[in-house]
Amino acid sequence: MKELGDIDIGKYVAGGIVVFNLDTKQVKWTAELDMSTDTANFRAYVYSSPTVVDLDGDGYLDILVGTSYGLFYVLDHHGNAWSLLLCYSLLLRKCFFICFYAVFIDFLWDFCLLLIF
Repeated sequence: MKELGDIDIGKYVAGGIVVFNLDTKQVKWTAELDMSTDTANFRAYVYSSPTVVDLDGDGYLDILVGTSYGLFYVLDHHGNAWSLLLCYSLLLRKCFFICFYAVFIDFLWDFCLLLIF
């Protein structure tokens, strides 16, 4: 691509989230999660669908998604993100990818959501 200069985009893998306003059909915000080269041992894939839930009870939906880096991201309704390294083995000194989605359920009907993988 001429716009990128000499960068060969075929050598890279990236994962991210794009949020649309379905009424206006406009992009509200984007969030880049992970990026790697295509030859790296761990590539930046997002294998599962994001989970959408009001995690903090503020009335806005949050987005939760795991990546092949073993990171679990939580994005608020503005696209602000924080991540947790969930899948690192101290014994093997390796990171294992997250290829599943999160499910939230209120088992006890006490308005306390439990995260299940």
